[in-house]
Amino acid sequence: MAVKISEMVDALSSGDTQMKGFYDRENDELVWVTDDQMNRANTAGDEEFEAIVRNAPEWERDSLRDARRVLMWENDASSTDEAFVELPSESSIGMHSIMEDFVLTLPESEQRRRLWESLRGSKAFQRFKETVSQDKVLRTWERYRDERLAEIARQWATENNVHVVGERTKSR
Repeated sequence: MAVKISEMVDALSSGDTQMKGFYDRENDELVWVTDDQMNRANTAGDEEFEAIVRNAPEWERDSLRDARRVLMWENDASSTDEAFVELPSESSIGMHSIMEDFVLTLPESEQRRRLWESLRGSKAFQRFKETVSQDKVLRTWERYRDERLAEIARQWATENNVHVVGERTKSR
């Protein structure tokens, strides 16, 4: 079994800062938990936690249990195993640099200037996405981004001894 590169690329490209991804070595899968789920899983006792799980919507129960397992692993000072490995964070990916690199691949043009300007100041990510869409280079950007994220995923997997499959990212 192995983790699919396309799943990691999807996770890394989501831009969701409220969600963390972990590779679960025991079950050989990626698990996703939100900050809210981590907070709810961080309850005093097992009975209280089980009540939280029972009262949660069915679609969320597995994620709550995953959050609890991650917390127990993180808080086990005596544990030397690496049951979970956290996926790269948004800050460690350097998405802004990836966007700049993409713009530099484009020929000198008004389009390139508009994209470069969109990366300046606050709300750069939102402006960049809007400009890419307006300038009809969205698919080109997504392919470029996915290839770069696949490189990051492969590097992370190598560093953390995680077997990955799928050389190509999902087609868009």
